[in-house]
Amino acid sequence: MLRWPIVSYQTHTCLGARYCGDGNTQHNLDTRKAQALTRFYQLLDLWKDPDVNISLKISLYRSLVISKFSYGHEAWLLDAKTLQFVNGFNSKCLSLITGRSIRDEAVNPTFDLKQHLRSARLRLLGHILRMDTDEPLRQVIISRGVNHRTGDLYMDAPVHESIEQLTELVFDRHQWRLHVAALAGEGEYDTQPT
Repeated sequence: MLRWPIVSYQTHTCLGARYCGDGNTQHNLDTRKAQALTRFYQLLDLWKDPDVNISLKISLYRSLVISKFSYGHEAWLLDAKTLQFVNGFNSKCLSLITGRSIRDEAVNPTFDLKQHLRSARLRLLGHILRMDTDEPLRQVIISRGVNHRTGDLYMDAPVHESIEQLTELVFDRHQWRLHVAALAGEGEYDTQPT
């Protein structure tokens, strides 16, 4: 018997990400959004300044706001609901920066945050699958085999029948980079990929 009781937490924060005991990630997304919006509204004078180049504004938006919003996005389940949430946040912010309507930014964004997150995750998957086979992170990522959930880290991986087949694909770095680049969204004022 244990001498100490096992403590159960409904929520727990680890490395800046908030986890819920029921597996719901919406609380974490809401927290990230609130933090990013605080940063966004602190810079409202900059976004509305007509003397600042739009390209510079987008670059600053990506660096100062999106970095806050997307922290830990590699672990998010990017299902349709989450992608809609991401697109809504991005389009509302971009409309204040660019002067375009929220709908225009949602349909044809100046900076496509959804595609940016997806391409960054695909790039990360390539790095993980190229790790030594005894690396714990690699072992965890491949442990599900080919039984992938909609929106998981494998969502944009090329079609594959086994992890071994996908691993062969990631070792062709040139082709993998082309696949990642093709996935990255590009808008009218998009700056260089990060």
